[in-house]
Amino acid sequence: MDSESQDNARRISAYAVEGNANPGLLIDLFERSVVSIEAAYRDLNHTLGWRFLTSPKVTLALNTGIGLITLNPGGDREVKEHPRASCESGSSYLEEAWPGSKRGQAPLQRQIQTMLGALANHIGDTSPLSRFMNERVLSAQFVPFRSPNFKALPQRKASIAFAQSLWRDVLAHWQPRLLITMDNQTNASLRSILAAQPGMRVTQHEKFPTGWGDYQAEVVCLSRADLSRNITLARLPHLSRFTLFGRPASEAPMHRLLSYLADGLIQR
Repeated sequence: MDSESQDNARRISAYAVEGNANPGLLIDLFERSVVSIEAAYRDLNHTLGWRFLTSPKVTLALNTGIGLITLNPGGDREVKEHPRASCESGSSYLEEAWPGSKRGQAPLQRQIQTMLGALANHIGDTSPLSRFMNERVLSAQFVPFRSPNFKALPQRKASIAFAQSLWRDVLAHWQPRLLITMDNQTNASLRSILAAQPGMRVTQHEKFPTGWGDYQAEVVCLSRADLSRNITLARLPHLSRFTLFGRPASEAPMHRLLSYLADGLIQR
């Protein structure tokens, strides 16, 4: 094997995540999470539906190294074709038709597809985008409960507290190498959850220009003595409002950001 092939193999191995838990535990974790979401949905008197994973449930696995966690499902009604617990037909960013757009063609869907496709390229993954997104990226909602906007979320304080408890349990068992967020609430909560794990500490904190005025992306790296690699937590401006991918002024800044994130994914 030549040096280039070895480098590509090393990059593709970035998805492997160390852990001594039984992989079956994550099946239990998925089911336990769904039960707790259903109970909280009733107890907090939510009425507009909920969503947990927006990827297939097989992505909640020890060997899934990338997570995309967004704030909460938006909208004023539940679409019956959009499943609650997980998206077994494929990532919602690929397979779903969102209001006013064809399947996979809503602006946010296209931004996510472009971002993850570019990230795959940076780590040397040449598989089809659908395979990358459906097998190697866990996507999910931080707060599972739907609302027209986050300020309108009923029982917002209690709902955030539930979400923090939910993800504290998830991240106690699933340790990705990269978590991508697009809002301050999710980012701050995940950082707090990770930093509170025994022995975890922040080792790097970087900010990156986006090519969109003064808006920046933020990246924090955390490390724990019993893990052989960092966990990278990134926050981008929300891609539904800031179309950073495919925008000429943001091309070079996004290339630098994704290159940095890809470096964190590579097993050292």
